[in-house]
Amino acid sequence: MMNGRGRNDRCFQKHQQISLDILGKTVGSNEHFWPQERYKTEARGKEPFMLTVLTSHYVNQLKGNMAPDEFIKKYRRFKVKENMQAQVDRLTEIYDKWHTTEPVNAKKLIRYILAYKYETERHSKLVKINIEDFLTKLNSTPKGAQELKDADTQVKKLLNL
Repeated sequence: MMNGRGRNDRCFQKHQQISLDILGKTVGSNEHFWPQERYKTEARGKEPFMLTVLTSHYVNQLKGNMAPDEFIKKYRRFKVKENMQAQVDRLTEIYDKWHTTEPVNAKKLIRYILAYKYETERHSKLVKINIEDFLTKLNSTPKGAQELKDADTQVKKLLNL
């Protein structure tokens, strides 16, 4: 025979599992843009943050080992191209805030944005990342132009471009 507490514990566990099942699909994570097998081969010696994109756990599960362009075509409802551009746009906004207050992180962000563009376009024929405004802004000052040049050199070397 079960006491009242036992039923409450089972009920709580059931509700907790339902909550995790629902929320788990929406939790954001940093995921690989192209299939895992290729990532493991190509990622050797590279900074891991340069090889990933932000997405939800649910979308990443659907993608599995599917090539990026195949996923984009199959799941148009996720607006992958638009969301990837929006992510870069947001990162450039963050750079605008950081370039005077967080100069070390701002330099890392330049590298990340460049790598994001290069890697995305290397692995996708469908996605073209537009960073023209960002590049124009960086090139508008001698310091920004030098930081861009340094970052571009580092990223291209790192990615073997």
